[in-house]
Amino acid sequence: KTSEFSTYGGSGWRHQRISALFPLRSGAWILPAITATGAVIRPDGATLGFELASPVQSVNVQPAHPYLNGFWWVAAEDISLSEEWSHDLTTLKIGDTVRRTVRMIATGTTDERLPELQQRTTPGVSVHDAGATRTTRFTPDGAVAEVSRAWDITINTDDPVNVAPISVSWWHTGESRPA
Repeated sequence: KTSEFSTYGGSGWRHQRISALFPLRSGAWILPAITATGAVIRPDGATLGFELASPVQSVNVQPAHPYLNGFWWVAAEDISLSEEWSHDLTTLKIGDTVRRTVRMIATGTTDERLPELQQRTTPGVSVHDAGATRTTRFTPDGAVAEVSRAWDITINTDDPVNVAPISVSWWHTGESRPA
């Protein structure tokens, strides 16, 4: 983003770029210098070129915690799950179909790093996929990913049914612990 600034000594322009970086493995991660080049026009009309470079950075990426035991995991600052049902569940009877939509919002990661939401089978109902969406938006505070998935669930019994819950195991990056 480019913005104007003013100081006691004058004014000018500055440019800021925020990037989200996601390592693929643990160990030393060398980030190359980022170079910005441009030109400014001085008050006397002369053009003055410039080139600025950041230093090369080394980031020590920690290995996965032993708690994860080699399993696939999500690393995020925060994850929330919410759900909506298309009908009042207390009024359903045999043959009725209700849509369950589950939404997962994860801060500090991108949608391609999030798992597919899974609706496990439950005795007494038929479950049919009704579609999914995945998006990532970048804010000044970082990436925010959203995965939304829906299922059409048809009741096949008069007996009470407990539909399986949706859950996600994840690693809280800010506190370095399982959440």
